[in-house]
Amino acid sequence: MHDSRPVTVLTADPRTAERLEVAERQLARLESLADDLGARARALAPAAGRLAWRGEAMEHYDVVLDGLRARLRLASDLVGDARTDLRAKVAHLREVLEADAARAANGAGAWPTT
Repeated sequence: MHDSRPVTVLTADPRTAERLEVAERQLARLESLADDLGARARALAPAAGRLAWRGEAMEHYDVVLDGLRARLRLASDLVGDARTDLRAKVAHLREVLEADAARAANGAGAWPTT
């Protein structure tokens, strides 16, 4: 699960906050896609046991089902890799925003007033 903490945006670079928002939206979409792929993969397993076809039709079904399973495995792997990368990006952007907020709160980078 990704980090859904609210971020106090006191950054000198608002583009970082925008990038975080975009990355978090992408991560939410990937999470949804991963859940959908997992549900579809789980649905294929019982389907094979319900059918009692014989001969050529069963062989054809097995070939098609194996192909679908392979494609789902590949898609799941790709989504998993993308999700891992995006989680790292979101964590990095959060760290940048939090560091900027801490610097802003401590007055770092402020113009001297005396």
